[in-house]
Amino acid sequence: MKPQEPDQLAPKNVAPKHALFEPVVLVLLSLATVGTAWCSYQAAAWGGVSQRTMNLSAASGRRAVADELQSYQVALLDVLLFSQHINARASSNETLSRFYADRFRGEAKTDFEAWMADLSRLRESAGQAGHQPR
Repeated sequence: MKPQEPDQLAPKNVAPKHALFEPVVLVLLSLATVGTAWCSYQAAAWGGVSQRTMNLSAASGRRAVADELQSYQVALLDVLLFSQHINARASSNETLSRFYADRFRGEAKTDFEAWMADLSRLRESAGQAGHQPR
């Protein structure tokens, strides 16, 4: 076999390469690599921000649940004090009744005093009519 010349090795119907093809491809691949690295950096940075925000949200949720539980406990205290006050009044123990009434919270005390004033007015008007409400 005789060695072939380089012109004979290349296919005849292949288009010639442009001189700028490889440098342009190199620049495009470099830009793609830098863009990918930048996106990865931004994803990590925003992931940290997202995690901190999520932690703050969870802490706020826990505080809200604790505050809600405390409000239920205070409301239960109001109901229990009022129930004990009614029991003391029903057994005609005014000292104990006043003891419980003095321990009502602010808005419960205001509402209780308004209720007692309405009850007194109702008793007065019923007394004039001849019958006494309880």
